[in-house]
Amino acid sequence: MLRVVPLVLAVAVASLFPRSSGANPVELNRQLVSGFLEKHCIACHGPRKQKGKLRLDELSIELSNDSIAAHWQDVLDTLNAGDMPPEDEPQPSKKELTGFLAELTGKLEDARRHLSDQGREVAMRRLNRREYVNSIESLFGFRVRTDTLPEDDPADPFDTIGSQQFFSSYHFEKYLEMGRVIVTDALALGNKGRQPLKIQVEQPEVRANREIRDRYRQRMERWREVVAALEAGKTFKDDGFPLNFDAKDRPFDGRGLHFYLNFHAERSAGPAAYLKRELIDKGLYLTRRAGGRWSAGIVKHGYDPRGAYKVRLLAGINEEPPESRTFVSVNDKGRVLAPLRIYGTAHENEMIELDYQPLHGSSHFGFQIMERRNEMIDGKAYVRKVDPYGDWSSIFVDRMEVEGPFYGEPTLFEKLAFPSGPSPKRNQPVERTDEQAKALI
Repeated sequence: MLRVVPLVLAVAVASLFPRSSGANPVELNRQLVSGFLEKHCIACHGPRKQKGKLRLDELSIELSNDSIAAHWQDVLDTLNAGDMPPEDEPQPSKKELTGFLAELTGKLEDARRHLSDQGREVAMRRLNRREYVNSIESLFGFRVRTDTLPEDDPADPFDTIGSQQFFSSYHFEKYLEMGRVIVTDALALGNKGRQPLKIQVEQPEVRANREIRDRYRQRMERWREVVAALEAGKTFKDDGFPLNFDAKDRPFDGRGLHFYLNFHAERSAGPAAYLKRELIDKGLYLTRRAGGRWSAGIVKHGYDPRGAYKVRLLAGINEEPPESRTFVSVNDKGRVLAPLRIYGTAHENEMIELDYQPLHGSSHFGFQIMERRNEMIDGKAYVRKVDPYGDWSSIFVDRMEVEGPFYGEPTLFEKLAFPSGPSPKRNQPVERTDEQAKALI
C-alpha cells in the first residue's frame, strides 16, 4: 500500500528535470536564402561593406541557438516593414519576396519550438513548503509541520521563483520520508474512521491547589527539621543534616544554608498568601509570585488531525490592573498563537472561544495560557514596573474546555481509499481485493 507514496512525492516536485531533444537544428533552405541575399543584401552587408554593422554572408543558416535566430528575426522584421532593400536599390519581385518571407517565418517558428525543447536547463518550479503543506491538507485533511520539511532556499518574500529553487538528493530523501509518514498515518486514520464529538473540561485549580498545599506543607516541615538540627548543635557538614528544600533536596553548603535561613520567610509568604485568596476553590489566579502558578493549560490526547477543535477559556480580570495586564499569550507546545484579551471579572467570568486546527505528527496538543509580558524582563520585575501597587495576579481562570473534532466533507484520499467507510472490525484495516488494491495504487 505504501506504493501510494510517489503520489505524495509528486506533490513536492512539479517538474525539476531538463527536457532534451536529439533532433537536428532547424536549417533554412540554403539555395533560396543564399540566392536572395546575394542578389539583394550582400552588396551592403557582406565582406566589402557592413552597413549598420550587419554582415549576412557569415550568418549561419542553421538556427541552432537563440542568438542566430534573433538575427534572422531582425532580417524578417526589416523586410516586413519595407525598410530593406533601400528604395534606390533594385527591388525583389513579389514572388521572390513572398517565398523568402515564408521561408523565414516558417523556419523561425520551427526553431522557436525546437530551442524551447532543447537539451538545456529549464527552470521549473517545485512546491515550496507553504504550498506543500496546503496541498497535503487538501488531499488528506491534515496539516503537517513545516519544520519536518527541507527549508526553502533562499529565504525571500517571493518564494515561487523557479530559478531560485533547489532540489537535491537531500530534498528527495526528506520528501520521500515525509510521504511515507503521511500515507501510513492517513491509512491508519482512515481505518479508525472519524471520532465522535466530545467535550473535555479542565479545572486548573484542582491540581494547582493540591500541589501548592503539598509543597507549602513540605517546606514548613523541612524548615522545622533544619531549625531542630541547628538547635541540637549540628552543622550542615554532619551526617543526617536535613537537605536543602530550595535546591531540589541537595546537601547544604555554607552559602546555601545562609540564604535558606534568611529567605525562608519570604519564600513561604507567597504560597501562604495564595492559599488565603477568596476564590482559590473556584479557579486559578495566574501569578508570578513564589508558590503560585503563572500558567494554566489543557492537554488533549489522541486527537484527530483531520478535525478542528473549539478551545474555550472561562476567565476574568482580578482587581483593576492596567490594560496591558489584561492579555494572555497562548501557545501549543511552543507553537505561538495570537494573544487573547480577557474581559469580565474574577466573580463574573466571560467565556472566550477560538477555533483551532492541530498539526499532524503528535500524540497530543496542549493549550497553555499565561499573562502576556515582555519576555526580556523577569516576571516579578515586569509586574513591579507596570503595576507597582496592583495585585500580583491580574488574570483569574475558572476553567478550560476542548470540544471536537469537527469534520468537513470527506477528503479526496478518504473518497479514494475508503469509499465504503472505515473497517467494521475494531483496530483492523479495511479488507480489499487485489483488484481494489491495484485500483487504489
